[in-house]
Amino acid sequence: MRISSGSFLATALVAVSTAHAGVFIEMSEHDVASGKMTPRHNVYVQQGMVRADNTDGHTAVVFKDNSMYMLDASTKSYRVLDKAAMDQMAGKMNDMIAAAQAKMASMPPEQRAAMERAMQGMGQNMPGAAAASKTPIYDVQDTGASGSAGGRSCHMWNSTRDGKPTEQLCVAPESSLPGTSEVMAAIRSAAAFNQQFLDAMQARGGPAATMGSRSGGFMAQHLNVMQKIGGVPVATRHFDSSTGALAATESVMTQWQQRNIDAAQFAIPAGYTRKEFMAGVAP
Repeated sequence: MRISSGSFLATALVAVSTAHAGVFIEMSEHDVASGKMTPRHNVYVQQGMVRADNTDGHTAVVFKDNSMYMLDASTKSYRVLDKAAMDQMAGKMNDMIAAAQAKMASMPPEQRAAMERAMQGMGQNMPGAAAASKTPIYDVQDTGASGSAGGRSCHMWNSTRDGKPTEQLCVAPESSLPGTSEVMAAIRSAAAFNQQFLDAMQARGGPAATMGSRSGGFMAQHLNVMQKIGGVPVATRHFDSSTGALAATESVMTQWQQRNIDAAQFAIPAGYTRKEFMAGVAP
């Protein structure tokens, strides 16, 4: 499972401002040329629980009780990522890689070489894998520029991977948003949940352990990045990896409001059926 830094930062922008009030956040896609703003995600946070709704009206993710629930309104079903599912996923990952390696043995040389290159990114014991499995270095660079997004003033930073800019972050000061004292606590909570998955992968050994180790380094670095920028990214815009140009669209925080949120937002809807988390995943 790969998570881009932009996606991680956006998901982490949640906080509980008081013991009795929650926070509502709207994230939108901004077309820079036309100025058109299209809502994409609504996030609700209250008393340690988080719900993120896709504005397609069909899918949502709820985090509570140290578990993640993935809801699908179109099928009235849900899946749960808890410790048991994490263990199962780690084992399945090793099984899938082993099956791919067995299949490779009977492939023509060119096809086998192509698959080896693809699997090197997973840290396999193949030619060139050691270099491919090295954890990239993530950091931020202060551009010295100012900007605005979602009606808020912000300071521009470039997020980097091995020194190369990957995203442009428009960072608002903590004082401009209510409840920002809880932001880092929320990020640490998300990181702790993710660490459980990484621990499960490492406990399995093999390729899963290698990937778990790399992802652990990724998460730790992003926590450091959030501390370094000293604020909240209210807009994120990607750089094109081949040209270095900024993308035509950006993700913008268009709303951040304190409000009381109905506890039902964080409950599994009546009539929903639980599906196995790894159901339908080969082999």
